[in-house]
Amino acid sequence: MCGTVGIYNPNKIYGNYKKIIKDMADEIIHRGPNSDGYHIDESVAFGFRRLSMVDLSSNGSQPFYTKNKDKVMVFNGEIYNYKGIKKELLEDGYEFISKTDSEVLLYGYDKWGEKILDKVRGMFGFAVWNKEKEELFIARDFFGIKPLYYTRNTTDGSLLFGSEIKSFTKNPNFIKEFNENMLKPYLEGRQIETDETFFKGVYKLKPGHFLKMKNNNMEIKKYWNVEVRSSKKSKEEYIENIKNTIQESIDLHKETDTELGAFLTKTSDLYVSNSSSPVDTFGFAVEENKQNIQEEFSKEINAKYHEVKITPEDCFKNIERIQYLLDDPNPSFLCMEIYFLSQEARKYVTAIMTGDGAEELFIKKEDVITKEEIEYNNKKVSKILNKELAEYIEEINVANNIQSRISQEKLLVADKMSSAQSMEMRSPFIDRKVVEEIYNVPKDFSEKELEEVLKKLLEEVAINKIIKIENPINNWLKEEKYFNIVKEELNLNVAKDYLDSEKIEELLEDKKDFKYNLIWRIYTFLLWYKEYFVNR
Repeated sequence: MCGTVGIYNPNKIYGNYKKIIKDMADEIIHRGPNSDGYHIDESVAFGFRRLSMVDLSSNGSQPFYTKNKDKVMVFNGEIYNYKGIKKELLEDGYEFISKTDSEVLLYGYDKWGEKILDKVRGMFGFAVWNKEKEELFIARDFFGIKPLYYTRNTTDGSLLFGSEIKSFTKNPNFIKEFNENMLKPYLEGRQIETDETFFKGVYKLKPGHFLKMKNNNMEIKKYWNVEVRSSKKSKEEYIENIKNTIQESIDLHKETDTELGAFLTKTSDLYVSNSSSPVDTFGFAVEENKQNIQEEFSKEINAKYHEVKITPEDCFKNIERIQYLLDDPNPSFLCMEIYFLSQEARKYVTAIMTGDGAEELFIKKEDVITKEEIEYNNKKVSKILNKELAEYIEEINVANNIQSRISQEKLLVADKMSSAQSMEMRSPFIDRKVVEEIYNVPKDFSEKELEEVLKKLLEEVAINKIIKIENPINNWLKEEKYFNIVKEELNLNVAKDYLDSEKIEELLEDKKDFKYNLIWRIYTFLLWYKEYFVNR
């Protein structure tokens, strides 16, 4: 895990870009506290913050250059099958100065161009500047595990890109504007899959896409997709193939030159931990007199178990910072779960294994929010908005898009909250080969049978239940102490241009028809807005 920032502005890079690119990189120092590096020429400026995972020596520092210096790269992520690719490149005469996957990715791009994306397995956001062609190439991994943002909303017409939006705010040419079109669906709790963000003109490069800039012209193209395919395998062969592919992925993901740990918050975490030999494991505190499955399991795999307790005091003390770290506002309690788990884990390890993605890949889930809650939110949100906002244009049926079944929101939360603690999360289920194997199904295979495959796999670790922390926010808000903290923030209403203070007050007082979820959504939005548009 690392952090990248960049500026593309052909023939207009001038003197103070050196300070600008450093300021941008320093804003995401949490992603890479070990070292930094920069490249500046007539058309591009690259900045890099490094968290050392493979080849801890200075040879692994970025930016990386090809031998003849015609290409330069910054890269955030991990390429898990880099050793096999490196072998091909060595046979072709390429020479390496490091043991990193980064250098392999650069020389892979040098040899195969964009076709390198057909060969790699991993999570990534990277950029290569081809000096000869004067072409910038930026790519994001297949599922969007690693974030990559870009914008041309600048006073000088430059393109900015990077791992986190907050880095853009340190560039004086960036035009920081609130994207009001995102507010209404956010408050209503509607699930949307979009490349837009809460900053006007700032976009997420979509998973499985690359972006090219040449002569100041932008091209964005999808390079990978997965479809459900029918195979002639028997169900038994299918399950065995999936099992073997997941184990291969776990073996690749656990390779690191630092200590490896694991989260234990769900059954799929146990499955991954059972096969990856973590040194330390981390889970949430359970109620007294209840069996601690996580601790018992950790003993079985010879790992040291660490228990994490989340208190309301800790959450309210850190929630403003959490909203800032997320770049976009997010009301999910998952943010706090991963933030505090990562905070504890970073005391012992640098990389964490999880079973994230397993349930989503095998089980087709509907939206968590109920139809009743959406209708309630629609009614209330329309009243508290100060102006008529456009209905959101892009809403995707995630059930029909395999890549979207793995929630972009969850992946971004996992990345931002672990990166905030200078730690990397790895999820072997979210691997292109694993996903392709899962959806290469026997003929007439049903969704129900796909769920049974996951159940069969997870039962192999002899545990089919794990105590998971419940979302306590509603219970907290029923306590006067914490309700008043939220109420005070809502009464301040730093976003008066968009939200009606009187209607919010009515909402707070309407105990007969009260929904804490909406109150919490307004609260988290206002904290985020204050951080980006009032305090900074």
